[in-house]
Amino acid sequence: YHIPIPVQPDECRNHVVFTGDSVQLGFVAEGISRMVYTLDGSDPIASSAVYTSPITFTRSGEVRIASVLASGKMSVVRRVKVEKQDFAKPLAVAPKNEGLKLQIADASIKELSEMASVGNWRDTVVTSLKELPRLRVAETGDAVPYVAVARGYVNVRQTAVYEFAGGATRVCIDGQVVVDNDRHAVVDCRGSRSIALEAGWHAIEVTQISNVICGWSTQQRNAEVTMRRYGDDKSVRISDCVLAH
Repeated sequence: YHIPIPVQPDECRNHVVFTGDSVQLGFVAEGISRMVYTLDGSDPIASSAVYTSPITFTRSGEVRIASVLASGKMSVVRRVKVEKQDFAKPLAVAPKNEGLKLQIADASIKELSEMASVGNWRDTVVTSLKELPRLRVAETGDAVPYVAVARGYVNVRQTAVYEFAGGATRVCIDGQVVVDNDRHAVVDCRGSRSIALEAGWHAIEVTQISNVICGWSTQQRNAEVTMRRYGDDKSVRISDCVLAH
């Protein structure tokens, strides 16, 4: 049977970023009156500290929290990483060329750890991230194995903390991983992360591994990247007009 896990009542994030002096994390679990948690990196047990009010963080850390039934049975443990960040500085001079630089290679790999074995890269330019999963298409509809890496800059309009999501194998902003679907057959929402960015141009790198993983073709994913500013209700797709190199 299912035991409801603790969730944040406002935004259920597994990676929370703050830039001020502190941040509070509150949790609820439907139909559950008792939750237990730890802050030392260990999984909670039934006798761990009982959650009674929002947990305050003044520095980076991690909370692990679980629901407890009256019988003593516990839910799956939620792990929420909390990170204090400074706003990342943008590129000093705006890039002049539209689109992203693209490297592509024919290679039958299934995870990023195999990237070192890939050779014979070809250089080109891609104007839209949605092209990445369909750069090579077989007439039969089967997945065509290849690896593609798009690099350049994305124009962030407002200074804020942003949460990123997408179907690409991995997305990095200013060298920080913000989307990670590596080794997952389908998109893993747990791979979405947040980052604090000043307005301006920031480095972006999008890696797409095209192959069949656990019976699923990664070419069926949408490789477009979305970003949502903390406090906003909806995510915004990174459009072609804000990509350059």
